[in-house]
Amino acid sequence: MSPTPAPRVPPSLWYARRHWQGKLPFLATFWVNVLALRLVIGVGIVPLLPAPLPTAGFVALVAADIGLFAWQAVGLIRFGDQQARSSAATGPSMAGLLVLALFLLMAFVTWWQLFLTSPLAPARPDLLRAQPDPPPLARLSLSADGTQLQLDGTIALGTRRRVEAVLHDAPGVGRLDLSSGGGHVHAARNLARFVQQRGLATHVSRDCSSACTLVFMAGHVRSLGPGARLGFHSYHLDVASGLPNVDPAAEMQKDLVFLQAQGLAVEFLQKIPAIPAREMWFPRRDVLVAAGVIPR
Repeated sequence: MSPTPAPRVPPSLWYARRHWQGKLPFLATFWVNVLALRLVIGVGIVPLLPAPLPTAGFVALVAADIGLFAWQAVGLIRFGDQQARSSAATGPSMAGLLVLALFLLMAFVTWWQLFLTSPLAPARPDLLRAQPDPPPLARLSLSADGTQLQLDGTIALGTRRRVEAVLHDAPGVGRLDLSSGGGHVHAARNLARFVQQRGLATHVSRDCSSACTLVFMAGHVRSLGPGARLGFHSYHLDVASGLPNVDPAAEMQKDLVFLQAQGLAVEFLQKIPAIPAREMWFPRRDVLVAAGVIPR
């Protein structure tokens, strides 16, 4: 009776096991499995992740990256040990370990960045601001007839959850009245998505500036009261935010695409990035009408 053949190991598992054992060439061990993979994660994946990141997504991504880093480190260390035992040159492996230590630091930065954009982070409206010196956190008040919700103040992380909670108990609300100097860009995007999903109209009785305009433009019907203003400017990154990989220009481009999809004229949108971050452009009503921000 012939012996039972050993189960065939899939090529991907074979490759992973060979790296874990330190038996792959230095080219594959370091340049492919360590350097290339860390660059793909840090440059090609993390910047594309949604923000704020759900708690489950944050935990899963960090756990997966820790596991990947352990696999990378063990394989590189074992490769270096085998090189030393065979009396071969240890320079490449030692250099690889130094680079691995650098990537460990970069990994911590990545994990910290993901943490700050997850619901686990403490609420801080200054993480990514589209305006300096925001006013106090938004106050929410329901109209007497239960058809309108007034939002007055900074749009911060958690604002959408607060608005959702109010509307859950007041299903008759059909319009969101905004009075805000802006706030956290990701929070404004999140609230704008909710406004679209709920099919709310948006209205401004006084001023709606900076990130607030994202929420206003999400309304299926948009209106301005007498003397009301919309304020636009370019984005800036608060240096104390702890988000070193955030590019304000790239973040603004995302929102310009959204605004164009909501009907804003390209000529109008091209003016916004030229407005300094610490200034504000309040277009006249006729300019807003011509640009498609509000109807006539």
